[in-house]
Amino acid sequence: MVKRELIQLGSDILRKECTPVTDLPAARKMVEDMIDTANHLKTTYDFSRGIGISAPQIGYLSKIAVIEYAKARYVLINPEITKTSKEKNLVWEGCLSFFKYRAYVPRFARITVKTKDIEGNEFTIKAKGDFAASMQHEIDHLHGILYIDHLPNGEKDLVVSDKP
Repeated sequence: MVKRELIQLGSDILRKECTPVTDLPAARKMVEDMIDTANHLKTTYDFSRGIGISAPQIGYLSKIAVIEYAKARYVLINPEITKTSKEKNLVWEGCLSFFKYRAYVPRFARITVKTKDIEGNEFTIKAKGDFAASMQHEIDHLHGILYIDHLPNGEKDLVVSDKP
């Protein structure tokens, strides 16, 4: 098991555009590190709504995200949101890279994501509610966007919370 240290708010890495994955064997190692890191965090915290982690959060600038939701794990390689609903919801959201803070973030209620699995097979996911919000959060990370960028007053809208 390789648990990586999480990159924290303030690091330039979290603000960089990630590069598309072209080397799947190298991506496999990154995915393993992401899963190991998420599993380690799950031993410490209760992520009842699910957990997501993106490659830049552990120092890799590749378009990879791993999301666990409703007891299923999704590995997203080069994910792209292809469709969004007009409707948005305010979602109580946090981030592993600035864990003690939360805010209500406007997110599309429903999205469609085109992505690849770790074998390079393309597939589509239709997500709604918290699952859609989690996908948007992780895909934003791959473009150097943090959830605070969606808040009217940025970091000033964050509140301290100890619940994931």
